[in-house]
Amino acid sequence: FAAPHALPPLMEAAKRGHFECVLLLLDKGANHRAQDGKGDTALALASWKGHAPVVAALCAGGADVDYADQDGWTALMGAASSGNLDTVNVLIKAGAEVNLQNKHRLTAVKLAATEGNRHAVVALLEAGAVLSGQKRARDKRGKFVKVGLAGNRPGAMVRSRLQTPSTIAQGYSPMDPKN
Repeated sequence: FAAPHALPPLMEAAKRGHFECVLLLLDKGANHRAQDGKGDTALALASWKGHAPVVAALCAGGADVDYADQDGWTALMGAASSGNLDTVNVLIKAGAEVNLQNKHRLTAVKLAATEGNRHAVVALLEAGAVLSGQKRARDKRGKFVKVGLAGNRPGAMVRSRLQTPSTIAQGYSPMDPKN
């Protein structure tokens, strides 16, 4: 018999990145909606660990890319926070909503920026992520321009023009108050 806190086989395989096992379990009808005690699913566990092929298989198998655990965390937030760029890209391609907020009103792009995951920040901004209180549009040259602000509070953008994603990759951080 299973230990009292053992994960279902699909969740365990996803957490460990066992791609072939995940495919087999999905093919045999494993429940991709099963949750652990915190409300995490196989997709969330694989996303946190950066198992992009497993995440792709779970998405293709019908996993809800925008499902949030009891704290409001989505798979995309976990991948962005952990700096798993390949997984971030898989989730974006699968249609994950880039602007969802967790219970602390943090989005995937804020979490990625806070953790210093520049490439994830770039991917999320290019997918349409917005920073708090800001609306985004592109000007005629394709640069992101700010058309609204939340005000001058910690973490709010105070620049009149957002840097391009390539500038962020070169060291610009949208969460750095001196920028």
